[in-house]
Order: sequence, then C-alpha cells, then structure tokens
Amino acid sequence: MRRRFKLAALAGGVAVMLAAASVAGAGWSAGASAGPQAVAAGSLDAPGTPASSITCVPGTSMSVGLSWPAAANATSYDVLRGTANGGPYALIGSSGGTTYSDTTAAQQKTYYYVVVAKRAAWTSAASAQAQATTPRAASCR
Repeated sequence: MRRRFKLAALAGGVAVMLAAASVAGAGWSAGASAGPQAVAAGSLDAPGTPASSITCVPGTSMSVGLSWPAAANATSYDVLRGTANGGPYALIGSSGGTTYSDTTAAQQKTYYYVVVAKRAAWTSAASAQAQATTPRAASCR
C-alpha cells in the first residue's frame, strides 16, 4: 500500500493529514489528527457500467451519449475511449455529472468506453467497459 502525506497549516497550529490509497485503485481513506478539523473516512468506488446511445443527423453530425450510475463520494468523472476491446484507452473528456457526449466519434467505427470517478487527487478504478458502434452518417435515423 502506498502512503501519501500532506501537511496543512491551520490558524494557531499545524495539522498533519495522513491518507492511504490502494495501489490497485480499489478505494481511498483519509483521517486527520493534531488539529481541530477532521476528515471523515470514505471510499471511492468505480462507477457503474456506462450505457451508450448513438445520436446522429443524416450527413451532418454524430455523437455517442454515455450515462452511468454515480460512484459514492465522486465529485467528477473522466471518460476514456479506446478502439480495441479491453483498451488501451485515452482520456477524451471529463464530466461533473453522470453523463457525457462524445462529439468526436467518427462514422462506422466501434468505440470502447470506461469511466473513472474522481475526488480531489483521488481516482477510482475504471468502470466496466461499454461499447458503441457508429453507423454511416448518411444512413443514420
């Protein structure tokens, strides 16, 4: 287990916050001592599997809409996309909620998406993978 230490100056004293994070990304926990403020223990689970939907206007635009169940304690999410089953994935955007629209999707292509929950400097494990195959733009409905 990797440990990170943060030192914060408080009015009239110094508090040391110790935070331990699992290297596998299974979650995080934090606690504070030596000061008047405390950080409650918590966890950062992976978000649920994203669902995908294709939106297109014949011959003009195409996007892949993603939505997923919220992860407890997450404040934002990173959306990653790959073109091969199982990755590798590249970051394509972030969301403050549980939806994202990939407007850079190309026609007649299969994409694989995963979502990662974030909270401050903490990152969860990736969600299960979602798949979306875009149609030919001229033939979409």
